[in-house]
Amino acid sequence: MKKQFVIITAIIAIISISLCGCNEVKEQKNNDEGKFVGTWVNSELYNGSTREITYVFQSNNKGEINVSYIGETFSSDLEWKIVDNKLQIDVFEPTKSRLINDYSFSNNNSTLDLIDSMGNISTFYRQ
Repeated sequence: MKKQFVIITAIIAIISISLCGCNEVKEQKNNDEGKFVGTWVNSELYNGSTREITYVFQSNNKGEINVSYIGETFSSDLEWKIVDNKLQIDVFEPTKSRLINDYSFSNNNSTLDLIDSMGNISTFYRQ
């Protein structure tokens, strides 16, 4: 009887610890998602010309991307979410594509660095 009590107590402790960890991960995800909401602009030289990229992230995990380059403008709706601590952006036009980036915030969450799989960093500023 004493042995069964010890085993049951150990199982309850393991389950309790596991459930506590799940809440922390979800809270971190929710905190990061809130930081993204808003308009973010990146303007940089690309092949000798200025390229401007604007992301609009909405709280319902939808949004828009606008790219201006050499007098041309491209726009598309998008959906976004945090997956495994990475920003996943699904762009729908001209064809569906998925962008997955590491990210970091700085300057009181007014600067966003997106890091692609090659290690290239694009810095966006909150508007």
